[in-house]
Amino acid sequence: MGKWEMVRLGDVCDVQAGGTPARNNSVYWKDGTIPWVKISDFTRKGVFRTEESITTLGLENSSAKIFPVGTILFTIFATLGEVNILHIEAATNQAIAGININNSDEIDRLFLVNYLISIKHRINDLGRGVAQNNINLSILRNLMIPFPPLEVQQQIADVLDRASALIEKRKVQIDKLDLLVKSQFIEMFGDPVTNPKGWGNEKLDKVAPPTPYRGEVVTINNKYWLLNLDAIKAQSGEILELKLVDKNEIGNSTVSFSADNVLYSKLRPYLNKVVNVERSGYATTELVPLFPEKNKLNKEFLTALLRSDEFVSYINGKVAGAKMPRVNMVDLRNFKIILPSINLQNQFASFVQQVEAQKSLFQESLTKLELNYKSLMQKCFNGEIF
Repeated sequence: MGKWEMVRLGDVCDVQAGGTPARNNSVYWKDGTIPWVKISDFTRKGVFRTEESITTLGLENSSAKIFPVGTILFTIFATLGEVNILHIEAATNQAIAGININNSDEIDRLFLVNYLISIKHRINDLGRGVAQNNINLSILRNLMIPFPPLEVQQQIADVLDRASALIEKRKVQIDKLDLLVKSQFIEMFGDPVTNPKGWGNEKLDKVAPPTPYRGEVVTINNKYWLLNLDAIKAQSGEILELKLVDKNEIGNSTVSFSADNVLYSKLRPYLNKVVNVERSGYATTELVPLFPEKNKLNKEFLTALLRSDEFVSYINGKVAGAKMPRVNMVDLRNFKIILPSINLQNQFASFVQQVEAQKSLFQESLTKLELNYKSLMQKCFNGEIF
């Protein structure tokens, strides 16, 4: 980047943070019409809708502000350095900054988006050591960004856009495999909540009791697997990071699990974080270890049931707490699990395993594409290509 001028982000962009109206004042939230963005509203293609909305009074009596369509969203609290684009007019919470370019004849938006994505590791380094893992607006505004001619910015944005399109295509293929599993589940077993096929059923507490594993937790290279919620991909249950720690790093707010468990996240059930684990370890207490009876419940079957849209919709209505919604454990324990024959469940499990094998190949390809993309970004922003 030495051959290009560097400028402060705050000199070429308007950088503002969002805010949260008081949760204990219903007039700020009830029947709100102003979309209010949280990190969980981010999607790969941008923010098109939000789970929550605030009222005009909520906007006027908080630090929240409405950002226009096209605003670059950048996370500055807890989950650092995530970048998204706003496709609707919306307010955001205080964990998200809105970045708007002052002069589009000087800065290309997609160039800036790609550059911000490329420095996520730097942002995380800046946030380390801070009590709540955050950066402030001053740090964000003082970020130095490359300032090549607009034509060069557009060329870089175009090259990176085509590379990211290949990545997106592979991700869509992986998503379709996940949808295939869901579709096969419904075709074979029907809606697991309304049970139109009339399967026998029993309470989850009886056939898959939520209880910690009491046996030995096996180490990996003399370290223990510690699973936190942020290491689980929403909707698919994919493990994003295998965090290995020493015994003294585990802490008291954990539960142990084994390869016989299915882990269910009781926090924010709409994120649908369900993990069919293959080894023992420790997890945050927000993850509930379920022990399915092997002669009644197949793990793949139980995992697919808990991930089904029908169950997620059902359990979302059984939560307590507005800010940090958690599943009511009494409702979870009393949920009646459908029990098709174990042979039929095993047939479904075989199908899932075939799909997972294909998914693994796609995932391997995706990893290579993402590594190539990161290398390409580095070369672009170092001025090695243009």
